[in-house]
Amino acid sequence: MKKSYDKAMDQMYVLMSALQKAVRWGEINDARYFAQNLIEMGKPGAALNRLMTIAPEDVGLADPTLLKYVAACQDWYEAMLKDPKVTKSTVADFPEICAAIDRAVIAAALSYKSRVLPMLSFATLFEIYKKEDFSRSLAEYKNLLRASIQRQDDQEAAYYAFILAFFLGSEHSVFGMVDEEGKTRNTALIGEWTYEYKRTKEKLLLMAGIISLLCRDLNYPHGEYHDQISNYVSLPIKSAAIPDRAYDMHTALGQKRNRGLTHFFKVAGSVKNERFPNDWEERGKKAYYDAQKEGLERARKVIEAIEGKLKKMPGRKKAQMELLPI
Repeated sequence: MKKSYDKAMDQMYVLMSALQKAVRWGEINDARYFAQNLIEMGKPGAALNRLMTIAPEDVGLADPTLLKYVAACQDWYEAMLKDPKVTKSTVADFPEICAAIDRAVIAAALSYKSRVLPMLSFATLFEIYKKEDFSRSLAEYKNLLRASIQRQDDQEAAYYAFILAFFLGSEHSVFGMVDEEGKTRNTALIGEWTYEYKRTKEKLLLMAGIISLLCRDLNYPHGEYHDQISNYVSLPIKSAAIPDRAYDMHTALGQKRNRGLTHFFKVAGSVKNERFPNDWEERGKKAYYDAQKEGLERARKVIEAIEGKLKKMPGRKKAQMELLPI
């Protein structure tokens, strides 16, 4: 029974990986096909959960409206599950639910891409691990955060926001400042991302996005995918082969093939249709490679190492959280 279960779980994770890779390269039919496979497996939630990761991780600042769009599809799906006739294993029998998931997949695949936020997030965490001694008072950290936001310095702003929200138990002070400073640019988008942040356990990328929206002027349109979705929903979904790049370091087969960070950055984590150059790419890669040398190649491990520092500092309250992988 365990072998059967493990095989099913591995298949699910491979399909989730294939879905994300198809979205990254804008392969609309393939992304739809892998999501459809997850639905037919009785795992529609896995498809939507992965799309909620994709929205900040692979689209992010390139089109910040995607997060709200995917979240709305997920909310509708959750509402439909309250109908006693609907279960996760029977979602495939309800075309209207499948259509909502399909539209979210198409929107993600159509969207412009950017991997600024995962690189910014990891580089910031690793910098905190390497240099922070937590010697300042809460008031000092808050003043530093406010000053960096007003300078539109997302590097420093993310650094101090992460410290306050994730390690010193002062998330409320960060959002107090977000409310104060979020009236000058990207106000509606910041509100949407803040709303999603407050109802999810996976907070790292969303905090990075909120801080970036506070600091950056996004001088380009958003939501172009809306007008294009209808061009695809009526098209039949054709079968697709799982691409080799889906077997990355996060899958069992990828690990057997010794695929690590280099394969991830060059192949599995690559995106097409980028809206703008990734100004955090080199810093992010360096942080990942340096962290790997210390056995800290995952965000969760960096968090644990930082919390180890905090344990040696009486009186410091730390927040518990779940973090996204790269």
